[in-house]
Amino acid sequence: MFQISYLTQFGYLPESDRETGFLRTESQLRESIKNLQRFGNIPETGEMDDKTLDLMSRPRCGIPDIPNFYKRRRRRFAVHGEKWHTTRLSWR
Repeated sequence: MFQISYLTQFGYLPESDRETGFLRTESQLRESIKNLQRFGNIPETGEMDDKTLDLMSRPRCGIPDIPNFYKRRRRRFAVHGEKWHTTRLSWR
């Protein structure tokens, strides 16, 4: 379970959704392990071998190796031409 949460945290596996839960295909897991091995510059076997486990146990920051571009921020600005519904503004 640690390996799956590690691969999800650092962007190698997509986060699970409500419909599928924690279901992962074997090919999905192998491909994510290969991507991790490629990123860590170790032989790409697609298996959880000793070198891969050693790579995963090293201390590191919490920033994903593969950023998730599918998570979009919500729009927090007014597009030109939209009407403001409030006329009373305050500022500091």
